Amino acid sequence: MASTGEIVTYSGKRLAVSFGKALWYASTTVLVLILPLVIEMDREQQLLDMEKEQMGAFAALIASAAA
Repeated sequence: MASTGEIVTYSGKRLAVSFGKALWYASTTVLVLILPLVIEMDREQQLLDMEKEQMGAFAALIASAAA
């Protein structure tokens, strides 16, 4: 029969392995699913900012041409 110390050590090792697997799954999920979404949202924001800047320049050009 196993001593209490052996049982605690075995349980601790199993818990550490399970925690490591869960951490691996979570980090892989973030890298595969969420990171590309964040990158695409940043690109979209940059595109909107660029369009806003171009519209402002175009409006200034129209205003100066009308004057």
